[in-house]
Amino acid sequence: CCPFLDTSEAVRGAVIGIDLGTTNSCVAVMEGKQAKVSKGEIGRPHHPLRRHQPQNTLYATKRLIGRRYDDAEVQKDL
Repeated sequence: CCPFLDTSEAVRGAVIGIDLGTTNSCVAVMEGKQAKVSKGEIGRPHHPLRRHQPQNTLYATKRLIGRRYDDAEVQKDL
């Protein structure tokens, strides 16, 4: 399926993959050695919220994933 997935016996427990897209997101769960992709339209219901309640909407957060709390970019956004 995907060359970057580690499907070796060393992987234990549930493995979940998340693709945070600009318009939609996708979630997949490993079932054995196969990835099962969620068929839902995650993200679609939140588009009106972005336009009508911008003060309650997070945006441009993907660039902060994986950064430490004390990272300069994170501190700048605080």
